[in-house]
Amino acid sequence: MKLTIKDKIISVKENKKSWTLRLKEEIFEISYNISKEACKDFESLKKFVDDHKLFENIGE
Repeated sequence: MKLTIKDKIISVKENKKSWTLRLKEEIFEISYNISKEACKDFESLKKFVDDHKLFENIGE
């Protein structure tokens, strides 16, 4: 799965108890592991990422 935030493509992997989000750029990589208690499905994960601005200022 993928999320797009400000022209950045975030890869999303669904695990049994969590979500793994990863942004890989040329010189760095950022990843987050978010519990399924916080986000039960992909739609709630997208809202969580937006609400918490997880990738908001990357590359600025």
